[in-house]
This record gives sequence, C-alpha cells and structure tokens, in this order.
Amino acid sequence: MAARVGIAHGSLDREFSRIVGLTPKSLSRIMRLRTLLTDLDVYGTVQWAQKAAQLGWFDQAHLIRDFARHTGVTPREYVAAQRLGYPPEQAAPGFVPQRAM
Repeated sequence: MAARVGIAHGSLDREFSRIVGLTPKSLSRIMRLRTLLTDLDVYGTVQWAQKAAQLGWFDQAHLIRDFARHTGVTPREYVAAQRLGYPPEQAAPGFVPQRAM
C-alpha cells in the first residue's frame, strides 16, 4: 500500500497509527480475531489448527498467543466460559462472561 501512495512503509505506519490509534498489523490481528470469534461455534468441536490456517495465522500456537493477548484468556478458557455462561440458544461471539463469585 505504501508503494501505491508513494511513501515509505515506516511513514505509512506512523500516519496510520496517528489517525487510527493502532498499527496496521495490530488492526489486522484484531480483525482476524473478530472473524474467528464470529465464526466460532462454542458448542461444537473446534479445530484450532484448521481455524488458524483458514484465517492466516502461521500455526495454532500463534493463534493461541494472539487470542490470549487480545482477550486475556486462552481459546480453551474462552470456550469453557461461553459454555458455562450461556445456553446454546444464547451463545454469541463476544468476550468471556463475568461470573459472580
């Protein structure tokens, strides 16, 4: 994209970050995670390695690292919390439900 608009890659990153508030790479990771959450059936069997490949992560370990970085939990913890927090008919993509202690 930088070449198309005739500026250096670093300049594009800085300007993008200034305007959007995130680097292009960070925004890409967030959008990829959002797609994963939207496509995820927490009541089905999740093939994490397949999901990683479909959505552009290098491997399952990278998916898990990005997932934990942006949600605060591992994919397994997320699925378990969704199952505990919502019945199948109410399950929807989103953050881990907070449980009252």
